[in-house]
Amino acid sequence: MAESPGAAGRTGRAAPAEAAPRAEAAPRALATSAPAVRKPGRPSLSEVKRREVRLEIARAAVRLFHDKGVEQTSAADIAAEVGISLRTLWRYVPSKEEAVSVLFTLAAEGLANRLRELPPGEPVSALLLGEPWQDQMTPEVGRLVREATRLTRDEPALRKIAHQAAFTFQSGIAAAFAARAGREEAGLEDKVHAATLLATLAVVEQEAAWCDPSDEPRRRELLRRGLRAASEGLPL
Repeated sequence: MAESPGAAGRTGRAAPAEAAPRAEAAPRALATSAPAVRKPGRPSLSEVKRREVRLEIARAAVRLFHDKGVEQTSAADIAAEVGISLRTLWRYVPSKEEAVSVLFTLAAEGLANRLRELPPGEPVSALLLGEPWQDQMTPEVGRLVREATRLTRDEPALRKIAHQAAFTFQSGIAAAFAARAGREEAGLEDKVHAATLLATLAVVEQEAAWCDPSDEPRRRELLRRGLRAASEGLPL
């Protein structure tokens, strides 16, 4: 069951003590920093700091979900693990399950960015089967994504979060497909291609999450099979 700020209040659990100065520094900076002048398309300093805090929350949530399970982990547990108050936690995530959503968002965002940068003559399969497209993900974050993905297999609430985060970028991926075909706006086919690609990757990543992290050939083979099935279309 999803735990929200209201649900937390009904548990009767006291919020953990306020964080030490270091842990609370990022939230305070978010509240006091002036808007940064930045290049178009680039996140502001406050956005970067907010993402850093959300990543720290995601790290704690993945550890706790793995060790205790989602049902047995409370929002207060996650806040205490990070070293922030429960009230501060709710500033960044609306439920304990959504503590991991930033991991799936980073993966989808990285894919959308790489598709936009892909040269017109280069096939999409070359991008997908080449080096990892999550250019905004460090190896540690990539490991967390795999662990969170593994958890989605047995946790419907997390699976829903993963799908929602990925499909947030469906329009961006559809636009990339349209641009590759020389169209200014995405049409129905582009949107179907984007949805198909996201669904294919979601299924493949759930399967690949069970592979040994060092077994890259196995992961690539799963991806090849998934892309082949998607390219063949529905058995109508």
